[in-house]
Amino acid sequence: MSVQSKSVESFPITLSSYSKFRMALKSREVQRQYPNLLEKFLDFCRFKGLDIQQKSLEFFRFTKDKSQYEVQDILIR
Repeated sequence: MSVQSKSVESFPITLSSYSKFRMALKSREVQRQYPNLLEKFLDFCRFKGLDIQQKSLEFFRFTKDKSQYEVQDILIR
């Protein structure tokens, strides 16, 4: 089946913030290390979730709900 024959409905409307993060990682070594480091950061900040994608979504929601200064504070800590 070619890509052209697929309907638009079969593709997700938007990518998750974690998917965008993964797509931005270019080198193989960075692809290996950065997700682990991100998960350590999310655990340190006590974002809850069963996996890194859920924790990333919680962090995304946090940044949307808080002021720029509150987000900066958690990043600095």
